[in-house]
Amino acid sequence: MRDPLPHVSTLDLARRLAAAAAVALLVLLPTAALGQAADATWTQFQGDAAHAGVAASGPEPPYQEAWTFPIEPKDGEGASAPVVTGGLAVTAGPEAVYGIDLASGEQRWTVTRDGPPAPVAIATGGDRTLVLFTDGRDAESAKLRAIDLDTQKDAWDVPLTLGAVSRTGVTVDGDQAFVADGDGTVYAVDVATGAESWTSELAGEPKGPMPVADGKVFAIPLDPDFGSLAASLVALDEATGETAWTVDLTPPASFASLPAAAGGSVVVVSPAAPSGGQIRAFSTEDGSLAWDARLNAYVSPWSAPAATAEAVYAIDFIGAGLHAIDTGTGEHVWQFEFNDHVLRGSPAVLPGHVLVGLSDGSLGAVDRTTGHLVWRSTPKLGLIGAMAVTPDLVLAVRGAKDGGIVAFRHDPDGTLADVVSPTIPRYAVIVGTWALAFVVVGAVILVPFVVATRRVGQPTLVRADDAADDEDEDEYDDDDEAYDEDEDGDDE
Repeated sequence: MRDPLPHVSTLDLARRLAAAAAVALLVLLPTAALGQAADATWTQFQGDAAHAGVAASGPEPPYQEAWTFPIEPKDGEGASAPVVTGGLAVTAGPEAVYGIDLASGEQRWTVTRDGPPAPVAIATGGDRTLVLFTDGRDAESAKLRAIDLDTQKDAWDVPLTLGAVSRTGVTVDGDQAFVADGDGTVYAVDVATGAESWTSELAGEPKGPMPVADGKVFAIPLDPDFGSLAASLVALDEATGETAWTVDLTPPASFASLPAAAGGSVVVVSPAAPSGGQIRAFSTEDGSLAWDARLNAYVSPWSAPAATAEAVYAIDFIGAGLHAIDTGTGEHVWQFEFNDHVLRGSPAVLPGHVLVGLSDGSLGAVDRTTGHLVWRSTPKLGLIGAMAVTPDLVLAVRGAKDGGIVAFRHDPDGTLADVVSPTIPRYAVIVGTWALAFVVVGAVILVPFVVATRRVGQPTLVRADDAADDEDEDEYDDDDEAYDEDEDGDDE
């Protein structure tokens, strides 16, 4: 882990007990943006330019592992978020970009690179399908590269000479690609030619790919080491790079989640006062607040919500609580608590389920209607991180020394569960448990007393104050007798 997370106060446990409402949610089916490969399923981080994290189709749980593709880590750096086009998955490691056969998990090709792994993107430039990725480990070597997907030959590269090495990853919308460097410079590059369209300066470094929607590029600039710079949401004009609007996220905090866009809103999660998190939706047009809701924990700065026109799904870092928020009202629909952590994973939305990768190495599937857990894999060494979804497979980053990319497919022999979140109170169970506890405790107290009574007979229960009253009465009687004797003597 390169960047430390700041300290966060105790969670608001009361909100963990909020009752969940069960409602049916509809899926917003994403369409391929102009310029993206026509046969692509999941062409960039969280699927599309808006980073909505929504798949039109995908395998239903339960799952089983289909294959794993190992990528040897370097200085703690592993694989980037996978992307998919046709029958190929593509990911960046610290020393190469890999093309992986979806059916077998075998390597088709590799292209050498040297730099921090960051999400790649697939795009159409002219008559070629291109893979766009960042390269370089210092300001002198930092660049954005494009290779031909079919031949793996270089198409073009653009030096990122205005700042530092890039870790954000690439976003493609139409005929433009967008990337930022470590000093906060945002670059817009023509996909077909590699020509620089514009640059724009931010106050800090975005921690992941920047979503693009409704003619704007959205970024949350932060200090590289989460210093004194307070998080804000910045919207840049997609055509010119000029700042369209800026919203300061309050209360001030040194981090926030990655943003995601859907339905005319851009959604972000930031810390709330005095603890927990706050998820807010802002109008993509002018940055005005559409709605907000409280969460019982904050969200990692490397995690993005998933967003449809009807609901937003956010996974918090401590507790790994998956929250479903109604985008019309900002109200909680349901919450499921995994009791784990999520540092670098983001939810992926399928037609019937929401998938979450967890730090214990397991993949979980939650029903979108009920909010109940229907399946969870056995934990393994290495976290499950960012995902990509195809009609037949779910691909995910796996951490640890034996990590890389793991693929899950439907398991026809598997079984589904129906697990209610441990944060939801089940009143019949609670009442029954209290009643049973009352009976047990009562038995523990009364049984020894009854046994002792049968052995020694009915005891005389005398309170200490009653005994004292009796002694006082005896003394009072003695005084009365002495007083009577005195009276008799006086009479004589």
